[in-house]
Amino acid sequence: MQGRWVAIAWLIGVGALLAQEPEPGLKVVSEVACADLFGPGTYEASGLVLAEGRLHLVFDNLAQVGSLTPDLDPASGALSPGRVGFSDYEAIAYDPELRCFYVAIEAEEVGRKTWRPRILRLDASGAATGSWQVERKLYSDNKGVEGLTFVRRGGKPYLLALLEGNYGESSDRGREVGNGRLLVLGQTADGGWALERELELPKTVAFVDYAGIDVRGDQVAIVSQTSAALWVGTLGDDWSFGEGRLLEFPRQADGSLRYGRVEGVAWLDGTRLALCSDQEAPRDRGKGRVEQAVHVVELLGAVDPPAPAGATRGGLAGRLGGD
Repeated sequence: MQGRWVAIAWLIGVGALLAQEPEPGLKVVSEVACADLFGPGTYEASGLVLAEGRLHLVFDNLAQVGSLTPDLDPASGALSPGRVGFSDYEAIAYDPELRCFYVAIEAEEVGRKTWRPRILRLDASGAATGSWQVERKLYSDNKGVEGLTFVRRGGKPYLLALLEGNYGESSDRGREVGNGRLLVLGQTADGGWALERELELPKTVAFVDYAGIDVRGDQVAIVSQTSAALWVGTLGDDWSFGEGRLLEFPRQADGSLRYGRVEGVAWLDGTRLALCSDQEAPRDRGKGRVEQAVHVVELLGAVDPPAPAGATRGGLAGRLGGD
């Protein structure tokens, strides 16, 4: 009898794992290299957002913000004014009412072996006009906030900050799939941001790491770099998640990775999303992988729901150097 129960438990466990396997369901519609948009150089793309009709990108290695049209026209690419140099920007969000951007610095050291994330507010020129440390302890300088999105719930503004590691941690525990964490930052009376709660992502978001997030109405999208996959689901007004779907990025003909450096995601409409890719690791260059680029993908078999009221997204194209 004991052996029978062991066998049943094993089958249940296998079934749960199989249920979390990514399914095909993404089609790459178009893509463009960052160098074709912004000129020769290195572009460690780390996040993007759709704002006022344009996509806006941040880069680990640049303090400038890039922008382009959602059709990925190379001629539409532009970089904001501002200093040239490393920014450590990992993600970008946009508040359509205040018409300002927020960017996340993954982690900054605040004590011995202790780090915390930081949120910056940027004006139209890309200059920082506000700065707030997030009171969430981190245990590594490279496993902090990787994704950021702006939402309103109950008429109140929030920033949702996605932690890179499972449990928000590094090392082996940070790679235990299906234990993602999302920080809910509420706006304070002085316009700053403070941690209100920490959400557990659904177990179906079975990622080794978490690289970007975007919310459109109740639709939510989360990408993973290491797992090379996208999760799409729902997020309710009560901060509860729907189970969603796990979708694998298209691979090369031989089954090897093609999109292994995706770091950001932005909804374009109910069935299409924009992604951005970081620079490839030296050991993986020349293997047919896409790097330093912006992509548009389509959810196969999906039906585009109407845009939710008040969910119009937009960009500061002209003020960020666009047309």
